[in-house]
Amino acid sequence: MTTLLNSILSLKKIIMRTILFLFLMLGFKKEYAQVTVTGPTCVTPGILYKYIVTGVAPGSSNMQICITGGLIANTDSSCHQGVPVSSVKIIWNTTITGNIAVSGSGGNYSLDVNKAKDFQAGKIDSLRRMQVIKTGGLPVVIFCSAASGGNCAPRYVYQWEESTDCLHWSNKSGATLKDFQFTSRPSQTVYYRRRVLESVSRTEKYSDIAVVSITQ
Repeated sequence: MTTLLNSILSLKKIIMRTILFLFLMLGFKKEYAQVTVTGPTCVTPGILYKYIVTGVAPGSSNMQICITGGLIANTDSSCHQGVPVSSVKIIWNTTITGNIAVSGSGGNYSLDVNKAKDFQAGKIDSLRRMQVIKTGGLPVVIFCSAASGGNCAPRYVYQWEESTDCLHWSNKSGATLKDFQFTSRPSQTVYYRRRVLESVSRTEKYSDIAVVSITQ
């Protein structure tokens, strides 16, 4: 009876050790079985970006990283072939989309990248860039085209500014719409422009300038 009990206990230990071994092996394989690349997926052409490569199997001696729509920084090549690396720096070109493809003993992985269009702050309607009114007159609305670009999913914040010398500018209170609607009558010649903040990238640009000239 004692011998049988000892045999059962020994078998249980073997089974438990086997389960533990398989668990560790499965966890090990999960950690290293699939290579991945992480980094910015919305980029501006001409800017340097860094991408992190993970999941490289231990002992790997070869890896291929190929870039579509860009170049590896400090090289004239779009591909790296050789010893595995933990990161890669890329300068994207002006095409609309790009891709990073990685292959090696850790498997294959592909990361798509979208490229933002150039940030444009908008232009003032040519018919509203110059208004000449008499003292006490109310200027008409200054129309300005919508901002564009700057990010793959941009969000814009508008703020109209005014100046009497075209050098020193101040915010026009409450003027945060695409176009500028006058609520008061200028008593002297005043210049106007629209500042645009692209709130995702935190970049700013300005429209061209409109002027309201006062005559007697």
